[in-house]
Amino acid sequence: MSESDKPLNHSGYRESLTAFADAVLEGQTNVSAYTNNYMGVHALALHNIFLCVRSQLGETPFAALSNVYVQHFPASQWDINRYGEQFAELLAAQVHGAKADAFDWPALAALAAVEYAITAQYYADDDVGHGGEPILVDAACELSLDRHWVHQLAELHPYADIAARISFEAPVAIWRDGLRIKVMPSEQVFNASGG
Repeated sequence: MSESDKPLNHSGYRESLTAFADAVLEGQTNVSAYTNNYMGVHALALHNIFLCVRSQLGETPFAALSNVYVQHFPASQWDINRYGEQFAELLAAQVHGAKADAFDWPALAALAAVEYAITAQYYADDDVGHGGEPILVDAACELSLDRHWVHQLAELHPYADIAARISFEAPVAIWRDGLRIKVMPSEQVFNASGG
């Protein structure tokens, strides 16, 4: 039987790859080098996406929360730059944790949601991102981001045009306009467009 006549056994490879991925995600000791790499790369992605949140929390608390997130929230997209979709929810849940009084968790969660949306729009597929629908970020409570945070957002995300005031009295709209990311209150976006 020639090589071209042999049946292809893709299912064996698929099963092997699935078993390996499961072992990495479960942290089995026989794949610890791969697990450590997975954990480190995903924690680094959070470090690079949530620049302002990291600055507000400080390195040690941010690293601890990042490690918890990586352990419990596997990637849902192939692009590592879009990892962290539920990081804002993890921050919001800290109001029930041991460090409930250490930070303004609802405000940090809102900040994280805005930062994630900025990154999601920045790395959006070109056919979807240019002129696409805005991502609307709505905080669980009515709050305004500290002016210092808004200024820092603009400094840390220089490719974004960020409104001087970000308040969650209404959702905040984040969208991509060419190579720029726009961040402003949704009522300004929809009033300007006649919507």
